[in-house]
Amino acid sequence: AARPQGYAKMGGREKGGSISSKTMIYQGSLILAFIILHLITFKYGPHYTTTVDGVVMRDLFKLMVEVFNQPGYVAWYLVSLVLVAMHLRHGVSSVFQSFGLLHPSYQRPIKVLGYAYSFIVGAGFISQPIYIFLFVK
Repeated sequence: AARPQGYAKMGGREKGGSISSKTMIYQGSLILAFIILHLITFKYGPHYTTTVDGVVMRDLFKLMVEVFNQPGYVAWYLVSLVLVAMHLRHGVSSVFQSFGLLHPSYQRPIKVLGYAYSFIVGAGFISQPIYIFLFVK
């Protein structure tokens, strides 16, 4: 009432941001579920053994072939890894912002670095289930 003029505002629009930044809580929840299921499957799941040069060791390849020949598991894995890549893309730029290094002149290279890093990591992990599902029986 003491102020003769109203506050300036953005016209009811939502705060700008990428889809990655707007859905962090949902991504994080799904990624947590993915990590738990991944550990249950690959760390604590079936234990196959093989012998290599006289040394008995766990046969993770057999487990991967068994798991990644299930279409439902492969679909869940791919969706989860796309979310992980989106999470990483947002995380790379957020790290620079948290450390106070996100200067306007560096924003574009940092954004490109985030996309490149998330693509390389995501594609690397996505390639395994796709390759096994399509080519290894």
